[in-house]
Amino acid sequence: GLIVLLGAILRFYQLEAIPVGLNGDEAEDGAVAKRILRGEEFPIFIAGSFGEEPMHTYLVALSFALWGVRLWAIRFVSALVGIITIPVIFWLAKELLRQEGRGPSLIPILSAFFLSTSYWHIIYSRAGLEVVTLPLFSSALLYFLWRGIRTHRRWTFIVSGLILGASLYSYRGARFLPILLSIFFGGWVIISQEFRRRHLVNLVLVALVAAAVCAPLGAYALARPDIFFAREMHVSIFNAEWGR
Repeated sequence: GLIVLLGAILRFYQLEAIPVGLNGDEAEDGAVAKRILRGEEFPIFIAGSFGEEPMHTYLVALSFALWGVRLWAIRFVSALVGIITIPVIFWLAKELLRQEGRGPSLIPILSAFFLSTSYWHIIYSRAGLEVVTLPLFSSALLYFLWRGIRTHRRWTFIVSGLILGASLYSYRGARFLPILLSIFFGGWVIISQEFRRRHLVNLVLVALVAAAVCAPLGAYALARPDIFFAREMHVSIFNAEWGR
């Protein structure tokens, strides 16, 4: 609790004044959020500036409704997400290191403390950017997935699928999560007959639930790949423009 309180102080103290000024990404999120509040648009994907997943902008719109249209309301979203991530990291570390008959480890509490005081995480929590959602989603996803593997409870796999599908609406980097999980757990399924017998159906369930949740975004990607993958095509080493 004290570590979360410390993280909250570091993320909320003079939030509107530090960092100084309104950056372009914050301004664009605020502009789209205002249009959402007015009912002018409800985007499944935001096309401007190489494209952006919509979840953070919808949360900014909700923050505007609560606190008014101001810079503090934009940064409130990322700051709150950053604070919530601290106990989730604690629970994840505790779950990963759980051993029957062993006393509690210091690693979960140290993990929470290091994230709470992490320079890069504080900066992104205060900057009003959607990138801070990725540590939250990836940590929550792995927590429920690992808990399901340990306890064999199917509901945890369903929750994992919901989180995985929702993460794809949060930040572009989340597109690597399905790849990471496929490599790690796919390899586990291949090399371990016991794991395959116990959890293959559950892992398929995770994939099906995630696919159902992100189906609207997937349909958009298929219909408008030029917009959905604009950032990837721009920064790719295969982009001819960079060859100059």
